[in-house]
Amino acid sequence: MNQLLVESPMEINYSFNSITDESVSAKDSHSFNYHGLNYIIATNIDEGGLVVFYEDNTGLYRVYDKVLVGWTKAWCPHVLIFNKNVIVFFCDTGGQEPWWKTQRIKYMNYSVEARKWSNVQGVMVNNNKKGIIDPSLTKIGCWWYLFYVVMDWNATDEGGWEWWDIYYSVSQNPFGPYSEEINLSEMTEYGIEEAPFVNHHDNMLYWSVKDSNQGSVLRRGWVETMKNPLSCGALMLEIAEDYFFCMAAEGSPTCTHPDSHNGKLRATLRSGNKFYIGELSS
Repeated sequence: MNQLLVESPMEINYSFNSITDESVSAKDSHSFNYHGLNYIIATNIDEGGLVVFYEDNTGLYRVYDKVLVGWTKAWCPHVLIFNKNVIVFFCDTGGQEPWWKTQRIKYMNYSVEARKWSNVQGVMVNNNKKGIIDPSLTKIGCWWYLFYVVMDWNATDEGGWEWWDIYYSVSQNPFGPYSEEINLSEMTEYGIEEAPFVNHHDNMLYWSVKDSNQGSVLRRGWVETMKNPLSCGALMLEIAEDYFFCMAAEGSPTCTHPDSHNGKLRATLRSGNKFYIGELSS
């Protein structure tokens, strides 16, 4: 990180630079590099589906492609470069009501050069008995760890009945099926915890807490492996929360859905009714 991070248990406002084209309201970014070029994929708030940006020679990310336009329940993408192919994992809500039980994680092949997507498939996670959102993948040893969010209707300390928790499941194939269902309950309960993101620059898990449209801040914790394995043989993980990190953004009512590029944090910010992707300034 180029900008000094302040150790404080209280919320700190940090300076972010807007880096995405203002023509599209974009949220929930995931940055990736493919064939030497930098891209961002995000939720297309204006038109539904996903939007892909490319970095121009000024450092601004301009619209490159729009994917699944009109698919209003497709959001929060995560990119995996697997066998030299770009695989996009994303959330999908559909099917019968209640909607929070129909949330699923899907993936598709995406040809960056041809700007075409294909082969949309579902990811089996614990028989998909619960609604799950916000996928984030990382590999430890021979196991893939899928972090995600389950929303349950429970009373919270902050009032209301929304309660989102971060879980993980494991597989030896990134496309599943995933087994185990580990609730990272050792993290402080904030009412809503969402958007898990493993930052490989510092080996920490970042996530958002509170309402992502208004008042959300970023928290983080160290990813630690435990000696006791899970029943499937994978290592159990623990997230040791950094209680002296609480990141908000100057000039934005929210700082949510963490992301990073070359070790520098990025997040979804808001100006008026428009969302954009910001990068932590130097």
